[in-house]
Amino acid sequence: AERCRGTRAKQELELLLGCDDMLLQMNAIEVLSMLPPSDCGELIPRLIDTSENLTGALPSSLLLCASRYLAHAPTPPPPIAAKLSAALCTRLQTSKSQDLVDALSCLAACVASPRGLSALAQCDGFAPCVVSCGACAEATHEATRLAALDAIANALTSLRGINPPVPPPPDVAEGRGGVLGKVGCGLASFVVSLATKSPIMEQRFAALSVLAALCLHEWGAKAAVCVEGMVGGVMDGKGVSGKKILEEKHQVMKNACLHASIAQVVGPEVYGRMQAYVSQGPYVVGGG
Repeated sequence: AERCRGTRAKQELELLLGCDDMLLQMNAIEVLSMLPPSDCGELIPRLIDTSENLTGALPSSLLLCASRYLAHAPTPPPPIAAKLSAALCTRLQTSKSQDLVDALSCLAACVASPRGLSALAQCDGFAPCVVSCGACAEATHEATRLAALDAIANALTSLRGINPPVPPPPDVAEGRGGVLGKVGCGLASFVVSLATKSPIMEQRFAALSVLAALCLHEWGAKAAVCVEGMVGGVMDGKGVSGKKILEEKHQVMKNACLHASIAQVVGPEVYGRMQAYVSQGPYVVGGG
């Protein structure tokens, strides 16, 4: 960043945004997205405006840069959050195929931090974005499904990490996590099925990530453990290969056991097995 300031490289990168070579434009955007938020904040509205009415890789790169900015800016400006929220909302509701996957990836990047989630959640477009993302999680197109699950897992994790002075989503005061909690809990049965039965390891891992994030919240953990077969299916390590899958299964149960009230939902015997599974660590096969 210091070298960019000293050599006026940033100004040269800005000039490349207006050139006719899309590869140069995308490379310039990638470099700009690596700069500290304080160095590129004034550019973000321009990037979002440029993305409008375009399709393909270039507008996706522009919005991804803006999303990363919102996630990492110490105090994301509300006008930029509102502009990005509107752009993502439109794309999530109208795009198809790879453009939709790219829009979901931008949403995932934006909500990957508590500040990014908070900034986006103050905007009118937040609820429609979350609802559209929830619908995409159940899509038959695998890339769309995976991108949506990633966004939901990021958002639920960031929701748990929001602390003063960062404001929570306004509708969280209504209980159970607002629209994000409603969508997450509504997907509980679906993600449990994916996490325990899907033959595709990428889908299984993505679903486990959502479950782990959902179980960070008491209301989410209750919704998850109420799904038939969830506790036994997640704790069962038989036939599972891969360190990451075993670790993610363990994380789900570990997060669920953060809430003592879960014992009242599943009963003391099952809760005792959950605690024993957590205490044994992720690499002990069995437990279901």
